[in-house]
Amino acid sequence: MSSPERGPDSGRDIAAEIGRAGWQLTRWLAGLVRERVVDAVGGPARARVVTLFACVLALSSADTSTIGSIAPQLESSLHITNLDIALLSSATLLVGAIFVIPFGLLVDRARRVPILAVTVVLWSVASFASAIAGSYSTLLLTRLVMGAVTASAGPAIASLTGDYFPSRERGRIYAYILGGEIAGTAVGFTFSGLLASISWRIAFVALAIPGLFLAHALWSTLPEPRRGGQSRLSPGVVDLRAAVVAGDLSDTPDADADEITEELAHQRVRERGVEGFVAAYGLERLPERWRETIETVLRQRIAAHRDPLALADALEAVPRSRPFEDFDELAALDVPALVVGSRDEADPGHPLALARRYAEAIAGARFMVEEEGRSPIAWQGGQLSRLLLDFR
Repeated sequence: MSSPERGPDSGRDIAAEIGRAGWQLTRWLAGLVRERVVDAVGGPARARVVTLFACVLALSSADTSTIGSIAPQLESSLHITNLDIALLSSATLLVGAIFVIPFGLLVDRARRVPILAVTVVLWSVASFASAIAGSYSTLLLTRLVMGAVTASAGPAIASLTGDYFPSRERGRIYAYILGGEIAGTAVGFTFSGLLASISWRIAFVALAIPGLFLAHALWSTLPEPRRGGQSRLSPGVVDLRAAVVAGDLSDTPDADADEITEELAHQRVRERGVEGFVAAYGLERLPERWRETIETVLRQRIAAHRDPLALADALEAVPRSRPFEDFDELAALDVPALVVGSRDEADPGHPLALARRYAEAIAGARFMVEEEGRSPIAWQGGQLSRLLLDFR
């Protein structure tokens, strides 16, 4: 007795079942990988940072490796030689080597997440331009632009990693991020080669589109951490933005200006003494009602130092020193503690919210701050001394 023949509908049903099973398997594997990554790096917030940084390096290295995988198609379409192909790759890398230095200087002085997001958009634009290049000279120009804008990735990611993660685990975290770069090279060779069989232009478009989504993810989900480790992500953190804002307060008034002031202060003291320090402090950032008082206090205190060069050395070293890796270490302190904060209106260089976090982290700490409209307690030696005597 013969078995009934399978019709076209039956074949489609089987294909649909296989497709659904494949999709479910893919989702299960993706969930398993995500779970392992989250466990490995220490929580969802940390995993998001590591994943985004790894994707940036992966996309950059995938683009770099694309030229090699589509070389035969480029030679045929643009009528170029192997030497021309070599120039496309080497010129991109050489331009990147030149631009990485100014990007490193910029990263030290400006907000790094916007720099990274904007340059990812620019290299997506460069990839689109490569896809529509009608001649070798145009393609070479787009690759030179690509080399320039991708140079931002290394300095920006290295700087941000240092502020998101403590030094004791930074090597391991950075290894995970660099894994994305290695994976990107492999993906670039494989998928660009496959897409080039259709058209080498599609390979560039395929690299440009993910860049736009990646730039949006960086801009919308990655908060700028405060320099110096105050925004370190503790293991187990779920809400990335809440954790960074609570610990780092990058949205306090003139946070970036404070960082620049710290960099300039020791230089100005060496060059011009008291006048240099007052100029570096940036009185124009403060409400007008406080400027005269603060200028008087600054001049009195700086003039009291007998050796301006020793003061300059201290100003250079102290802002870079860290007495502890993260706020969790403060919880281990078992000593009486008095935390004196200053309101941001008069003293924006020492954020009030940061002082509150010190007090919350140290068990049993007492917190004091001046009344609104009054001079900060830290400026009033007599009142501060009385507080210390009463505290004892």
